[in-house]
Amino acid sequence: MKKYILLAIFLASALLITPNFSFGATSAEIQSQIQAIMAQIQALQQKLAQLQNQQGDDRAWCHTFNTNLMIGNTGDEVNALQIVLQKEGFSISSDEMAKTGGTPGVAYSVPANFGESTASAVTGFQEKYRTEVLTPVGLKYGTGYVGKSTRAKLNQLYGCGVITPKPEGAGYLEIEPSSASIAIGESKSFQAFYQPPMPKCPEGFACPQVMPARIPVSASWSSSNSSVAYLVIAILDCAEGSKCPGGALYASVRGISNGTADIKAAYKSPSGTVLTATARVTVGSVSSVPSITVLSPNGGEVLTKGKNYVVQWSSKGGPGPFDIFLVKDGKILGDIGFVGGVDSSSFSWTVGADPISNLYSDGAEYKIRVSNQNGDIYDDSNAPFSIVAAGTGSTNTAPKIIGIPAIPSSIQTGQSVSFSWNATDADRDNLSWSVNWGDGTGSVGACAIPTSNLTIGTNSGTNFTTFHSWSKVGTYKVQVSVSDCKGGSDTNTFNVTVSGASGTNVQYPNTQFTQ
Repeated sequence: MKKYILLAIFLASALLITPNFSFGATSAEIQSQIQAIMAQIQALQQKLAQLQNQQGDDRAWCHTFNTNLMIGNTGDEVNALQIVLQKEGFSISSDEMAKTGGTPGVAYSVPANFGESTASAVTGFQEKYRTEVLTPVGLKYGTGYVGKSTRAKLNQLYGCGVITPKPEGAGYLEIEPSSASIAIGESKSFQAFYQPPMPKCPEGFACPQVMPARIPVSASWSSSNSSVAYLVIAILDCAEGSKCPGGALYASVRGISNGTADIKAAYKSPSGTVLTATARVTVGSVSSVPSITVLSPNGGEVLTKGKNYVVQWSSKGGPGPFDIFLVKDGKILGDIGFVGGVDSSSFSWTVGADPISNLYSDGAEYKIRVSNQNGDIYDDSNAPFSIVAAGTGSTNTAPKIIGIPAIPSSIQTGQSVSFSWNATDADRDNLSWSVNWGDGTGSVGACAIPTSNLTIGTNSGTNFTTFHSWSKVGTYKVQVSVSDCKGGSDTNTFNVTVSGASGTNVQYPNTQFTQ
């Protein structure tokens, strides 16, 4: 603290002392003296920042991160990120850090840039706070990309007005999954993992910025409400018939009644510190358990950069708002969109307009993931699709729905109704259909291998017939889509009204009724 006071007094003196500008000095000499003063002030500010870091006063600096960051970015946001990473114990190459110069009024002559060492440090940061950054979005390893969940943790630790808690040196415990929704009578398994702390780097040496691997551990388990979620301890990591020291590696939770319960695990770390972690379990009836089902793109499509496509899904239990991610090999590459509303079902996506899909145009296999904001309820495309650059391949003509079913004037609850649609495709491509019934359910057909040069009328999927019944009275928005699995699609949307007691079967567009 004494260093701070002396340095502050010196800095104030430098600002208050009036330079000795003689009346005979030229403008060039005056400008030179101003530059010298500015350089001195910048040097003192840097020294003050260094002393603050040495003293560990995290309250002296804060920053709110509102921008996604990746390799190739430069500027103040990257500089702030690098400051945080250094405070967290990670090293940044001097080639990537901002550099001061002698230009008056310019803070940095060379801006900070997001390079490989910054990306490596971000990966280390993400794995250090794995349960809060990676696990909620289905990742096990850091990506080096600063997206929504990483920014949330950065702001929690260093957002303006936040006093940063010092990380503990004992590591931490986590439960996987961190939360779950199950129906009454269903069971869910949980497992405890110990994350050892980041090894300290000897003074004056550079160390690899990699968190140690997680270790599955035996823990003591408990449920906060056994009448809602009953806990069955499963000892699977010890010899049969022996008592497992320290608890059990797995715990199975069974839904008993509607409500929520916290499943807690406790573990004594090698340092002797008792670590705990908690997972939230929500139990509901089968119809109320939240779920998401991706309908489109659902596999086999070829999406062209610069074109607009509709991402569609159905959901139950109101799990929204929704995050839309681009996924490859089970790993999230980044978020491409956000849709508010608990029951939203579509997102308009211009491929390449977002910074994530703009990076990829190699035709490799990708999937879409639609997730709730906690990341514990999500679904991926059933099969991969491709992204290609504009101008790649031949021009594709989208299919067209031409046969639309008659809309029933009255449908009773529980009544099975048959709907049929017809479509044509100028390229004679095989067609795939999907339907969203407006009640949280839907279906989607798999894309067949696209086949060209077929005789008109022989390409599969030109007709689509399906059945559905609604369990509750109300008005439902039905949406059916046809796709040629090459990026071309067409959609038909209409409303149906459901009322009264249940019947047996109704077929449309035919006017035959069976009751």
